[in-house]
Amino acid sequence: MKLHGGTKLQQLVISFIKRILFLIILFMNIAFAHLSFAQTVINSDRGWDFAGEKQPKYLTLLNMGKENLDAGCSGRLDFLYENYAKLYPEFRPLMNDENLQKQWRKSLILNGSDNIQSFNLCLFLELSKQWKDAINIKDSDKLLFCGVKANNLSKEDSKIADIIEELTYYAIKGQTGAIRIMLDTDPKYDRVRLNDDVRYYLQLLFDELTPKQGELRDIVQKYLTPSAGDNLPNADRKFVKDAFKKKDFSLILKNTNPC
Repeated sequence: MKLHGGTKLQQLVISFIKRILFLIILFMNIAFAHLSFAQTVINSDRGWDFAGEKQPKYLTLLNMGKENLDAGCSGRLDFLYENYAKLYPEFRPLMNDENLQKQWRKSLILNGSDNIQSFNLCLFLELSKQWKDAINIKDSDKLLFCGVKANNLSKEDSKIADIIEELTYYAIKGQTGAIRIMLDTDPKYDRVRLNDDVRYYLQLLFDELTPKQGELRDIVQKYLTPSAGDNLPNADRKFVKDAFKKKDFSLILKNTNPC
């Protein structure tokens, strides 16, 4: 009888321990599920990281199929972007996000070790065409961009200004094709009129990055004269030069006049 009672007690203890273990495992699974969900939300908020192995490589994407050569710069950009989504299928659900598209372009243009400068210029010209076409069909005389976006823009005008802002970003990163396009805007397009301090900084950068002699110098000189620095007070001209020595364009943007 004692043995039977002991066995019954042991069974009760074992059953109790099993229930405790079950509850512990259940709690851990619930906690892990919440943690995984939270991590998913965090990753979703972060969007997509184009650094490291996920950085778009121009030649890799270009060789992933047959390109429609008649589609021009815009078609080539779409072709490369679609191939990137093929390379990383998990990116496809995110590819319509305009901010991610812009990040992808920036990574492709500025960080691609196998990139080709002629394609960069192709993209810059395409972006330039987009905002000029949009301005030409838009019945408005509101200034959109002066180095920074103007305030209180409509949704459509803000999108146009975003394109110009992206071109300026490439210019400041040393892409001479983008600098040339930005310096060529003011006289023809009154809705894009660079402030003198912004224009002067870009002129200094263009002068530094381009040949000082030879056949190309005449072309370069066209964008350097007249110098926007001549329109600035001495103190402001010195401020731009000091910012340029530091390669700190953000100082100019913080201090330039609003549009």
